[in-house]
Amino acid sequence: MRSIRFIGYGIAFTLAPEITNLIIINRMPDAFVGAMGVYCFLLAAGYIVQHQLDRIIRNPVWSTLSAMFLAGMSGLGFEWFVIGNSPWHNPDAIQWGMAVYWIGLFTIPRILTDPQPAVQGLARTIKVVYIIYSVVHLVIALRLPNAILPFVIPLLWMLAYTAFGGFYWRYLALLRGAMTAH
Repeated sequence: MRSIRFIGYGIAFTLAPEITNLIIINRMPDAFVGAMGVYCFLLAAGYIVQHQLDRIIRNPVWSTLSAMFLAGMSGLGFEWFVIGNSPWHNPDAIQWGMAVYWIGLFTIPRILTDPQPAVQGLARTIKVVYIIYSVVHLVIALRLPNAILPFVIPLLWMLAYTAFGGFYWRYLALLRGAMTAH
C-alpha cells in the first residue's frame, strides 16, 4: 500500500507544473494523460530503487541522500535523452530547475510515506505548502498572457522546487535525530 501512496503523492507533486506546461501553455491534453502514465511507471521504478537502497544502505540519512542524488541524475538523463532538454539541444532549458524538480518528484513521496511519527508534522507542512503553491501557480498560469508563460512558469518552478529543498534538509535532520535516539 505504501508504494501506491508513493506513486499518488508523486503524481500530485507534478500536477501543477504539468497542467501548466501541457494543458495551459501547449494545449496538449493528450500529452498530459500520457505524461501521467509515464510518471506512474517512473514513480513505481523510483519506489523500488529507493526500497533497495534502504536495504543496502542501512543508514537512512545516506540512503535518502543516495536516492536524492540518483533521482536528480536520472531525471536530468530523462530530460536530456528522452525529452531533449539537454544543454546542447536546448540551451534555454534551466538545468538546475530540472534537477530540483526530479529530486522533489521522488523525495516528497518518500517523506510523505515515511511512517515514523517524528516525520508526520513535516509531512503535514509539506502538504499544506504544496497545496498553496499549486493554487498560486495555477492562478498565475491562468491570469498571465500565454505569450509570457513559457518564460515565467519555468522560473516559478525553479524557485518553488528549490525552496522545497529546505524540507529535505529538515527530513534528513529528523532521520538523524531518530537514529541517535535509538
